[in-house]
Amino acid sequence: MEGDIGEMEQNLVKQENGLSQLMKEKQRLEEDFKRAKGADASLKKALKDKEHEILLRETDICMMKKRIKQRKDKILMLQCEKSKLEKASIDTKLEEMKLEENIKVMKTNLNSVDDRLKKNEDVTSQTEDILAKLKEREAELKADIEKMKNKSN
Repeated sequence: MEGDIGEMEQNLVKQENGLSQLMKEKQRLEEDFKRAKGADASLKKALKDKEHEILLRETDICMMKKRIKQRKDKILMLQCEKSKLEKASIDTKLEEMKLEENIKVMKTNLNSVDDRLKKNEDVTSQTEDILAKLKEREAELKADIEKMKNKSN
């Protein structure tokens, strides 16, 4: 698209050069017309034709400038959209990085909780073993007390 603009600008320069050539020819015809004091109808017609040609060329140049401006505006708009997309892409990548970091932190926390749960399970198991031993000991002591009561009676 930018290459098209370069080509259009080159064509514009050619048109402007052609316009300046037409202006010189018109000026020469006007001088010839003044010297002939307006008597020559063919000079008058040639002068009007040049003026018409100049008007057409000026219109073409104006249209070319307008098209070039439109193309440049479109390029600027596309570049702006591209910048917005790049910014959005960067923002998305940053968000992904933050999410990955959050996931790492959560995994670390989960591992820590898992380790504590394992320790708690071990302590619970040990506590249950101790309680079972205490109940056995209690039963033994009750049996011993019963034996002593029976012996003392």
